[in-house]
Amino acid sequence: MSLFLKADAGLVYDLALNNIEEADRKHKKHGHDMTLVYGQDSALAISLRNGGYHSSPHIHDYEQINYIQEGEMWFFVHDKGYHVKKGDFLRIPRNAIHWSWVKTEEPCLCHEVFCPPPPQTKRKASDAAGTALLDDGEEPKTQPSIGIYFIDMAFHGLNREEIEAKPACNR
Repeated sequence: MSLFLKADAGLVYDLALNNIEEADRKHKKHGHDMTLVYGQDSALAISLRNGGYHSSPHIHDYEQINYIQEGEMWFFVHDKGYHVKKGDFLRIPRNAIHWSWVKTEEPCLCHEVFCPPPPQTKRKASDAAGTALLDDGEEPKTQPSIGIYFIDMAFHGLNREEIEAKPACNR
């Protein structure tokens, strides 16, 4: 283990299975790739969402802060839509129902901070050790995070299509 990871390490998590459309789950065209590193108390991801990417509504038991480096996309948090562009920040509170949609053909490059880090059991076992930024003899803490769960919007009295049709609350 090390406190350092080279930029060209090539650790990429394919999140295409998170696409809302089943057809897009099978093809990378509208996929989502993420390089994730973590320490004991936080994680940092560089996330590339391809044009047309649309995630399924979900929650996770960790806070998420996003910075848009290139492109633009929409984040939906509960019943509000946020149109974020290059240079914008957005926070997703812990356990908030949320999803994202890149409405353009251009991809969106985003930096994401998670606190606490996502549970290591949710990562590919072959990659888990390679993404830990821990010193020799340092072990990952047992995380209180319960991971990611997909949401039945109707159960929560929410309609995804109606929410997505509203204008952005931040522009």
